[in-house]
Amino acid sequence: MSTLIRRSPVWNGTIPTSLSEVRAIEFVRKMRGGSQAVMLRCSDGNYYIVKMMGNPQGTTVLGNDFLGTTLLAALGLPVPSVTGVHLTKAFIAETPALWFETKGRTPPVPGMHFGSCLVGDIFGKEWPTEYLSPSQFPLISNRSDFLEMLVFDAWANNQDKRQAIYVEGESGPRYRSIKAVFIDNGYMFGGPDGLFRDQEKRCLYDNKSMYTGLGPTYPLEDVIAHFRTAIVHILPSCLRAIPNEWYSFEQSQMQETLMNRLAHLEILLEPYEEFLKG
Repeated sequence: MSTLIRRSPVWNGTIPTSLSEVRAIEFVRKMRGGSQAVMLRCSDGNYYIVKMMGNPQGTTVLGNDFLGTTLLAALGLPVPSVTGVHLTKAFIAETPALWFETKGRTPPVPGMHFGSCLVGDIFGKEWPTEYLSPSQFPLISNRSDFLEMLVFDAWANNQDKRQAIYVEGESGPRYRSIKAVFIDNGYMFGGPDGLFRDQEKRCLYDNKSMYTGLGPTYPLEDVIAHFRTAIVHILPSCLRAIPNEWYSFEQSQMQETLMNRLAHLEILLEPYEEFLKG
């Protein structure tokens, strides 16, 4: 079974100083989406959703996804574990199914690519799903995390809708729960071109009723206070851990931009007030 970064107090959260690496050994399938990610089995026995350098959305989405996921993990939100996935020249040549399909077929470059570990399992009931009916929303054991996730997405300028996958949580003969895990953060931090555009309500979860009732139970003021204190401590380390080949922007400029947005967080959240307050 594959892994996810478990929820933990921010002060005990693991902040990476470098990126670990595994080797791709088997192609499984292509995934949906503009980055043309692929599922690969790797040398540690886990399956990874791999975004590759040179993909149609641009290599920057690898750096964005890594930064967003590591920040969220340090904040204690449920995200997949991430690693570098090494693609050798021989593996690429022997596996044309993973090549990019744009105008013709183009192989990715050898080297280290971004891997997000499959949450759940590749077979059976542990296989994660991307869709829940609204009638199942009350079964989500960590539904309050969507409130914190919205605060993060607004601050990080996520230019895509919020995505999550769902796996079975604790259950018994008369009890069932579902766990939400947040994925796909490549369009944070200004997206592929690094240009911050605050497009109103762009980063919400597709079904807005997910936020109904969260505000009164989980005070927004507490969420913002925790978020603001934590980001100051974890942002510099997470920025330094981004592999250079995945990011073309000055880290100092990105840090300055994000700290400025942190100072104006309440203003950034104003368009989302109806959802944040339930």
